[in-house]
Amino acid sequence: MAAFQDIHDESYPILHIVVDHRRKKYVVLLETSDGEFIYIPAHKIKKIHDKLKELEGKAYKEANGDQVDIIVEEALGLERIEYIE
Repeated sequence: MAAFQDIHDESYPILHIVVDHRRKKYVVLLETSDGEFIYIPAHKIKKIHDKLKELEGKAYKEANGDQVDIIVEEALGLERIEYIE
């Protein structure tokens, strides 16, 4: 039987891990505020985790507030994005 485990703080987006212990398999899902579920391959999460550890090792800090908009606009050419605490 599959087990449903949440890794979140009650704000969207929510990351879920669905585990099937019998098959020893798991699935990572991103739930949007619209109730949509998006499958995220674990290897992509691991790759991002490795990059985060590398940046933190070089004393980088996560941007927040208006810094997010500035960085995203400069790097990707996107205007204001949704910021969730």
